[in-house]
Amino acid sequence: TLTPSNDKQTRPLLLEHINLNIPDVTLGREFYINALGGVENPVTTNEKQLHVNVGTSQFHLLLKTKTHADDKQSNAVTVPQHWPGYIELWTTEDLENIRSRLPSNRCYYLNNCSSSTSQHDKKLICICPWNKNRFLVRRAPLNFRVTHQHPGGYGTLVAMHRLVHPVSSLSSNLDTDVIYTLSKFWTNVMGCVTSVVEGKEAGSSDSNNNDTYDGLSFICNDHSNPTNSNHSRRRRRCCIVHFQSGQELILEESDDAPPSNSYDIQNDIFGYHLCIYLPTNESFQCTFQQVSECGLLYANPRFAGGRPEFGNALDWKEASDCGQFRVKDWLWCNDDDKKGGDDGKTESVEVKSKVPLLVMELEVRSTSHICCPLK
Repeated sequence: TLTPSNDKQTRPLLLEHINLNIPDVTLGREFYINALGGVENPVTTNEKQLHVNVGTSQFHLLLKTKTHADDKQSNAVTVPQHWPGYIELWTTEDLENIRSRLPSNRCYYLNNCSSSTSQHDKKLICICPWNKNRFLVRRAPLNFRVTHQHPGGYGTLVAMHRLVHPVSSLSSNLDTDVIYTLSKFWTNVMGCVTSVVEGKEAGSSDSNNNDTYDGLSFICNDHSNPTNSNHSRRRRRCCIVHFQSGQELILEESDDAPPSNSYDIQNDIFGYHLCIYLPTNESFQCTFQQVSECGLLYANPRFAGGRPEFGNALDWKEASDCGQFRVKDWLWCNDDDKKGGDDGKTESVEVKSKVPLLVMELEVRSTSHICCPLK
């Protein structure tokens, strides 16, 4: 049995894309490309989806979707999906240029920045056209370089640096320390390096490069008056998944978090997914095995019977051949819960009766995947 190690090699390589359904491609292009500075991927964009390059990462903006793969036709998206936290983006252009391209009610400086504030200290909050999603935009560090890219290249928007998602620690259904157990899921099941960080004042740096992280309550409150001092700047306790790319996925305690199973009960709004790449074939196989033994492999009905590289691998041969598998329920199972078969196929296991800490679909890929930008 392969077991995850705790060295740097277990850091996932890249948080490659987030999928957010949008109902209007024209508004999508105006915001993600014309305003923020992303670049359209000409190879994978079509009538069903708009793919926007952000350095080595992407926004996948779905315009049409099916409930099941065998549906005769796709239905137009009518409800925009909502990432309930915020997404931090890095740009190479002056933030004032971006601010000038967006209406004042959907774009403002954080911390009441003045004209004398350094460009590298300014933080611009941009809100999408549907008033759903918040983006914190900062100038990229001077030494930052994009080393790989998707077809179409990249523009002034060069990194999707940080994704912050709220999680509730108040649910009566979860008799557990949610942040600690989420860390265990990512470490022991996904085989990835994590850290649990206690609450502190927003803007406090966790590293030596002044890479600061502001708390959810400060970024995501309704700042009709951005100088309102009543908004708490305190960052709550969080679990951080660290990527070799320098990216972070942050899961922060929040009293305003949507239900942990929102993906299942309000999929039209909270059915977004993330795609991550693992660094080696060994780490990919190890993670597949851990997920399989815990009974957490997911088959999305939208992709049943489709192209294998975008489908639902449920045994190791399928996953190895196509370079991808899916996870949806974020649970940590003890060794006693693991009952996967010798052939790598999922069997019914006790862990499935437990309440997920969070339900969010992950596409987990190896660097052999056909869409990998790191080749």
